[in-house]
Amino acid sequence: MDTIVSKTVTSSDGGYIYAEAIGDPTKPALVLIPGWTLPGFVFDKQFEDIKLTKELYLIRYDPRGHGGSVMPETEEGHASKLYADDFAAVCKAFGVVKPVVAGWSLAGAIISDICEHLGHETISGVIYLASVPHLGPEFVSQVVPPSLFESAAGLFSTDDVAFHKKSLIAFGKSLFVSPESIPIKTRCAWLGASLFQPPVVTGLVMQRKQDPTKLFEAGKNGMPVLFVQGEHDQHRTSKTIIVDMLGEHFTRKEVVIMEGTGHAFFYEKPEEANKLLLDFTRRVTSS
Repeated sequence: MDTIVSKTVTSSDGGYIYAEAIGDPTKPALVLIPGWTLPGFVFDKQFEDIKLTKELYLIRYDPRGHGGSVMPETEEGHASKLYADDFAAVCKAFGVVKPVVAGWSLAGAIISDICEHLGHETISGVIYLASVPHLGPEFVSQVVPPSLFESAAGLFSTDDVAFHKKSLIAFGKSLFVSPESIPIKTRCAWLGASLFQPPVVTGLVMQRKQDPTKLFEAGKNGMPVLFVQGEHDQHRTSKTIIVDMLGEHFTRKEVVIMEGTGHAFFYEKPEEANKLLLDFTRRVTSS
């Protein structure tokens, strides 16, 4: 099995970003970015896939505010440009040019930062893993069920330990169709990683300001996009809500609904998900 190479890179504001890579550096690069409260190791089943690591160069990193990366507790520390600069710093550190970017859940919004501040020409394609492509409050309120906001409310609490713990456990369960079937080590690891994020940061990473104009321009100009969604995702008001609302902005798009899966479908059905990642990355980097 290939060895994972880990690096802590410095972004434009001096903040540190933790990143890892595995696979063949001469092959097409795929950057995996994890979602809200969680670090890059949620993609272990992708890093452990021998076929993926043979055919691709896989990179994963903890976005600022997550895992082993810097956790600014100010609004300025979560400026859109900084998220783009973090991505650029990771790519430079591993020597990759025009990778495919796959963002899970909240991390899909980072692609909007990339398009706005670096230009869509810096990436070869986009994979939205049950993602929110941007963080506009009105948009998010329509795609995320009110029940999820209610159950996750305690994640923002700074003075009620019991409420915070209850919300964190509920959030962890909501990622899977059948949480009881997930190994307890995995559930504990994901839950524990979320505890590294202070409640104030939990709010800042979700409420930061973005302008999706450049993202939509890139989509209309033919940027290749793959939308993948779990059939029973508790984090979405419907399995097609993202494409229903934003599909018109992307002229070159593919849509896949993964049956029998939830929000973390790439963990629940890794073989099927990994094939999608590999086929799309090969396709858009060979043209």
